[in-house]
Amino acid sequence: MEKDGLERATGLTGKELFDHLDDERVYAGFNKYCQNLAWMLNNLQLLLDVDTILIGGGISAQPKLIACIKENMMGLTQWFPTLEEPVIKACKFNNDANLLGALCYYKNNTENH
Repeated sequence: MEKDGLERATGLTGKELFDHLDDERVYAGFNKYCQNLAWMLNNLQLLLDVDTILIGGGISAQPKLIACIKENMMGLTQWFPTLEEPVIKACKFNNDANLLGALCYYKNNTENH
């Protein structure tokens, strides 16, 4: 099975990572992952000028992820001082957000509900 970005950056699965964030090397890999996400989200902000960015998936249930992304987003203000920073939050339904969205789309676009 192919490793996801977090596992490539740290060598650990998500569960292992959040259980070992007190280890400096693990935290460094996690922070690098969050830095990369912050840059990507910043690029989206430059293109779309959104007010809020919601993070979904199972990992979004980890408050440390959202906090780390926010911290890294603040670090980008030196590069883009006039860019308004969006609110970054976890999706309300975390890992089920995509399933609920698909169900809503299906219900709204099917003739016989």
